[in-house]
Amino acid sequence: MPQLAFLQALVIAALVSFLLVVAAFPVGAKVSWRAGRALVRLSLGVLVVGLAGTIAWGSSNGELVTFQSTLGPDAALQMGMFFLIVYGTGFMFVSRLIASMAAEPAGKEDTDA
Repeated sequence: MPQLAFLQALVIAALVSFLLVVAAFPVGAKVSWRAGRALVRLSLGVLVVGLAGTIAWGSSNGELVTFQSTLGPDAALQMGMFFLIVYGTGFMFVSRLIASMAAEPAGKEDTDA
């Protein structure tokens, strides 16, 4: 398997976007739900821009053709689906947690009666 720079950059962009989703959980809980929501949105932006940029880069320098001829479309589908499941789970979990934090009335203390 040849070393493909566009694929390595894509993996780094995907990892950064996943880590931003993971970081949104404690940031949303400790700082504020707005900060957590900003991190979730930033992670989605990093993922979209990273995916579009690396695909365009790989297409322009011919590495995308090398990837497709070496591994075929099945490899791209498998890698993409694996990441989609992992990232999608984290994204949905954190998004819904932040939405529930935002829906809570401000100043209401959680006390046991």
